[in-house]
Amino acid sequence: MDVLNDALSEKKQEMIRNADVVIGGRTQLDAVATFTGKTICITGDIQSLIDQIHQCLEKNQHIVVLATGDPLLFGIGNTLIEHFGKEAVTVHPGISSMQAALSRLGLRTDNAVILSRHGTHNDDLRRLLYHHTGVILTSNGYSPVEIIQEIIGTYSQAEQWQGHVCQCLGTSNETIQSGELRQLAVMETFQTPNLLVVENPSPLSTLQGSSDFGWPDDQYQHEAGLITHPEVRAVTLSKLRLGGAGVLWDVGAGSGSVGIEAAQLNPFLNVFSIEKNDQRYEHIIFNRKKHNVNNLFPVRGNASEVCLSLPIPDRVFLGGGGKALSNLLPLCYERLSENGVMVVNTVTIESFEIVRHFFKQIHKEIEVISLQVSRLAPLATYYAFKPDNPITLFGINK
Repeated sequence: MDVLNDALSEKKQEMIRNADVVIGGRTQLDAVATFTGKTICITGDIQSLIDQIHQCLEKNQHIVVLATGDPLLFGIGNTLIEHFGKEAVTVHPGISSMQAALSRLGLRTDNAVILSRHGTHNDDLRRLLYHHTGVILTSNGYSPVEIIQEIIGTYSQAEQWQGHVCQCLGTSNETIQSGELRQLAVMETFQTPNLLVVENPSPLSTLQGSSDFGWPDDQYQHEAGLITHPEVRAVTLSKLRLGGAGVLWDVGAGSGSVGIEAAQLNPFLNVFSIEKNDQRYEHIIFNRKKHNVNNLFPVRGNASEVCLSLPIPDRVFLGGGGKALSNLLPLCYERLSENGVMVVNTVTIESFEIVRHFFKQIHKEIEVISLQVSRLAPLATYYAFKPDNPITLFGINK
């Protein structure tokens, strides 16, 4: 099989003439209408296409597959190699749409990230935060407008990023629409096929999260000791298992210390720190800025209400809640994603009983840990260990 993707040179035209079967999209097949052999049009049913190719190979037929651009960039070439092996596929790549777009715009490729919302791909848009340039392949299911609205809906700082919707590249209908993302977000339609390029003027400096956590309390602005202390914070973060998480809710966030350190440990994490108390909410704002955490989003309001409009969480930390705890537990657990993790910390006996009763009701196996931290402190002319209040950690996997 040969995957042909650039302009049809004489050599490639000869390969098509000598083929038994030519496969391609409707546009590609129209371009070789003079071919007299068997043709197969690529549709959305990839398994059917693979089955037809198997049948042709069993007859020892020579197959040419036509596509556009670089077939190994989220393209049909990857699918063919996956199913038939690289020994059976010869690839003749052309200029990819990504290369064409960046060349037209005069943008560097050495700090660019390529993402796809095409077909079954649903790449994480947070990677745009770490690169000067992002190229996003679109599809009928994910138009440029939908993707832009998702970007600026999650990252408010992206509203003024420069964006470019590159349409029908390499054809007589080629058009590039440029503007701030907030301007492009209200455009009605674009020509297809298209792709989206965004420019981030201030990318974050590293893709790696910070390895530091469990900072001393004095590194955070907080109200009268209402903060998860460093040792408890460290154990809590370990129980949340943040590596595979995409969204964390920090409910009753207080100073925001747990959410801030979670966001630093995993820069691909979206942390929503929810706090109804005005003063504590301002502490979260202050601490977020102090620790330069861009993937944490303070949310002011009653958790029972605001959680209904937040993205579905992969992790939930309930370190507060007070009298609303009995309502928050079922709400958070119900919205928790499949295989998600929830950690609940309690100090009072009343809160302990509420949490224990809830988990007993839903018949789920839980992990329960009691933490007692003591600190060396002066006692008259001597020293002794002064205990903090014991904390109980409840952990559950959905």
